[in-house]
Amino acid sequence: MPQIEEKDWWKYLKTKKNNYHFPPTKIITTKNQINNKILILLDKKAEVVGQLSDYGLIVLDKTILNSSDDKSISEQGIISSDFFKARVIDVNNKIINNVHFHLVKVISGIIAINPDHKITLQADEEFNKKLNANILAAKLFTLFLNHYYKVKRNPVIKNKNKINDQQFQLRFRKKSNLTEDTIFEIRDLINKFLFDRKLSEQKYQFLIDSLTKAESKQIFKLEKIEIKSFVTNGISFIVNFLVGKKNIDQYFLNVKKDLLGAIKVINKKIKIIDNDQLISQFYFDDEIKSFEDLTKLNADYLKFKTYFSKFQNQNLELIKTIVDQSVETHYSEKITDYEVVHISFNNLLIDQGLLELKAKERLTNGNNKILFLSNNNLDNSLLVWKISPDLVNEIKLKPLVAKFSASSFIKTNYQKNDTVFIEANNYQVINDFIQNIIKTLKTKNK
Repeated sequence: MPQIEEKDWWKYLKTKKNNYHFPPTKIITTKNQINNKILILLDKKAEVVGQLSDYGLIVLDKTILNSSDDKSISEQGIISSDFFKARVIDVNNKIINNVHFHLVKVISGIIAINPDHKITLQADEEFNKKLNANILAAKLFTLFLNHYYKVKRNPVIKNKNKINDQQFQLRFRKKSNLTEDTIFEIRDLINKFLFDRKLSEQKYQFLIDSLTKAESKQIFKLEKIEIKSFVTNGISFIVNFLVGKKNIDQYFLNVKKDLLGAIKVINKKIKIIDNDQLISQFYFDDEIKSFEDLTKLNADYLKFKTYFSKFQNQNLELIKTIVDQSVETHYSEKITDYEVVHISFNNLLIDQGLLELKAKERLTNGNNKILFLSNNNLDNSLLVWKISPDLVNEIKLKPLVAKFSASSFIKTNYQKNDTVFIEANNYQVINDFIQNIIKTLKTKNK
């Protein structure tokens, strides 16, 4: 949202709500697309305008979209005519009771009020389906949790919900003493219920009493819920959940891929060392089917990462010897008084520390020296740019790095005024950066 936050639209509207008088918005729940009329257009300051070309508020005579509330974001949709198309990104009916204000982002054309124009509002069915599934899943979890505590004759735990199309979040006060084990237990009870697909009066009367007929019909379409994360924040204990087997499987696949990718990099480094008696690779073959499985894999990765880092620190000479034996590519050029050297390696064992150590070894003395040391590796693209002390006042590293930095730069660290370390997600970015610096030096000294 440019210039103004989404919540500010409602803040400005609240200050002027007494200026407007509208009939209640008619709500249609049986259709995904309707024709309607635009009653008024408002700009970001809640002023009446004749047209909208970017963001704005629209009041319609009727709507098919549920508004946001203190638990959930609103449904979304597309409003259009032959002359414009806009996405409805939020709906609010709380500021003026029963009047639905539609916050829109114009996609094409200009929105204007014209009685002769046919206006269509269409629900974003995919977005709304995910959102409503998360709303229903949050309600289901709360019902199971409350029933669980009643059975155990414990006080019912109150929670706050925060729901969007990606996940649902439950927020509890830490003093409620709710534990992760209880959350796991409730999750397992819900997943068994969803798997069995039986809403029996004997076991689930507490659900039958609380779910609407529409919710009862939709409940088993949830398929499964899974914990995404636990977060402790101030006085709150927060749990994020995913809903739907496909959504859960995709999330686990992506996270597992990232973790196994990081493990693979370490294994490649160990393979270069090629000494099983000193250090061996780590292999993971188990499936990731739950939050607990993912937690274990992450713990195994962190343990493996610490294990390798400890080995590196204890065997620096061995690592350095292996690196010194690796092939390097050397480039040098004289640019007026400057002696420019670029040495590139292709060895996974080279990290920032080794690259900086090599830079110091190569730039021990002399003036007017500019040194680039890079590691040409897809898994580990690094650069150390170092200049001799006499050039510190002449070549300012920070402005040059800022000028030619790329979105692919992952990390940039400066050491004093003569050294900068850059990590990127691909080597071409490193090479382009070096070429731009050399080109700038040539232009400067013409």
